[in-house]
Amino acid sequence: MKLLTYVFAFSAATTICSPTRAEEINEQALSDGCGDLVVVGRVQNGDWTRVDDPEDIIGHGWLEATLKVRKLIAGKLETKSIPVSYYAHTYMREDRDFLFVLGKDENSGWQIKTGRLMSAHPRLKRRCDQMTAVGRNSSVQH
Repeated sequence: MKLLTYVFAFSAATTICSPTRAEEINEQALSDGCGDLVVVGRVQNGDWTRVDDPEDIIGHGWLEATLKVRKLIAGKLETKSIPVSYYAHTYMREDRDFLFVLGKDENSGWQIKTGRLMSAHPRLKRRCDQMTAVGRNSSVQH
């Protein structure tokens, strides 16, 4: 009888405390806009420029990098290697694939808006009703 009580309590606790609720999954999905580029790839980090902010305890800066594109999800891209920049407190991993959402910066270059490790099984939440001609299953030619 005691064992049955423990099993019931454990079952109820794991059901109530389940971290993978549908709302959380949708909140974690990456959003992109009509002019954004969505790719799967890896970064090769370059220079880091510190941004001085007296209220920033960790320290952030702008990082320059080269993005090696493995798969094009949305947008138009003519090459598999593009220069990008991103704002962070440390370098992104170079040895793992990410799903990236890139937007244009003021200098007409690409800026990483967000990136999530592919091992976390990221999902894309489309904000744009206009689908590009590229589609979801296109790849950059090697």
